[in-house]
Amino acid sequence: MRADYTKMNSAARYIFVAAIIRMCIARIMIEEVTPFRALQMVRAQFASERAMAQVFEVSQPTVWRWLNQYQQLPAEHVLRAEQLTGISRHLLRPDIYPADLGPSPAWRGVDNGAQRVAFNQSNGLQRGHAA
Repeated sequence: MRADYTKMNSAARYIFVAAIIRMCIARIMIEEVTPFRALQMVRAQFASERAMAQVFEVSQPTVWRWLNQYQQLPAEHVLRAEQLTGISRHLLRPDIYPADLGPSPAWRGVDNGAQRVAFNQSNGLQRGHAA
C-alpha cells in the first residue's frame, strides 16, 4: 500500500490509517503467542516488576529472572496469573496445560471390538477353589 499521506484529505487519511490498523491486527492475530510473549503480557498488566513481585509473593529480582533468563512463568504461579490477568494457562505454559484437543475417539480396545478370547481358564480354577 503506497500512498503520499501528506497529499490526502482527512477522509482519505482516515481510510488509509484504518487499513493499516486492520493489517496490523490481522498480523498480530496470525502470530502464535509463545509462553514468553504470554509472560510479557502478564507483566504488562502490572505497573512494575516490583508490583508484580508483590502480587506473586516473590522478590523483584525473581520476576526479572522469569522475564530475562527463564522466559516463562514457573508452574506454581500459572493459575494465579490466569486468575489475576485473564491470560490463559494454555498460553503461559502449554507444556503443562496443553490446549484442548477436543474429545478423544471412543476406546474400543486393542482389538477394535473383535471377539474376545479368554486365556488361562482352567476347569480346575473355579470360584474359591484352587487347582
